[in-house]
Amino acid sequence: MNDDRLGRVLDDLYQKGTTSFFLQVALQAVKQFEIDIYQRHLDATSLSVKGEYRTSSEAASDVVPELELPNETSAEPTPIRLCQGYSRDHRPDLKQFLITLVCAADGGVPLWLKVASGNEHDAQQFAAVMKAFGEQWSSEGIFVMDAAFYNEANLQQVGSMEWPSRVPLTLKAAQDLVHGDVTILVEVPCDRKDYRMWEVESTYGGVP
Repeated sequence: MNDDRLGRVLDDLYQKGTTSFFLQVALQAVKQFEIDIYQRHLDATSLSVKGEYRTSSEAASDVVPELELPNETSAEPTPIRLCQGYSRDHRPDLKQFLITLVCAADGGVPLWLKVASGNEHDAQQFAAVMKAFGEQWSSEGIFVMDAAFYNEANLQQVGSMEWPSRVPLTLKAAQDLVHGDVTILVEVPCDRKDYRMWEVESTYGGVP
C-alpha cells in the first residue's frame, strides 16, 4: 500500500462512478445481512474542505499537448466542483461539496450515496435521488425526509412514491393550520401515549 496505489484506486473509482460502486457494495450488504430496506431515510449535508482546488479548466491547461488523447474527454465523467455555497458548518469562507445519503431504518445501513458540487441546493437532489434509487432497488418502500424535500419541484417529480415529510412553516397554508381555525381538521385515532393526531387534505404545486 502506497500513495501510487491509492491514487490508482481513486482514479478507478472516479471512472466507475462513486454512486454505482457504492450501490454494488450496498446490494451485497443488504443480501448478506438480510437488512430490511422498506423504510429509507434520505438527507443531504455539506462537508467543508481546506486548501486550494483548481477548476477542471485550470487542470486541463497543465496537460502537455503531445500527451493528450483525442476523443478521450467525451467519455470522461463530470467532476464535482469544490466551491463555496450554503455552509451548515457556518464556515462560508471554506469551499465545500454536498453528500446525499439514503440509509435503511434497519440499523442505519447506508444504501445510496451521491456527491454534488458545493454550490448546488440539496433540496434539488431529493427527487432525483428517489427516482434513481427506485430504478436500482426493485423493492417498494417509504422515504422519510425533512422539510427540505417539501417543494413544488420535488412533489411534481416523485409521482406515486410513498413518503412522509415535515411541511415547512414558511408556507402560508401551514401557518394557517397551525395558527388559524383548527375546526377544519379531522382527529384520527392515535395509539401513541401523550399524542393526538389530526389530518387535513390539501393541494400544493398541483399535487394532492
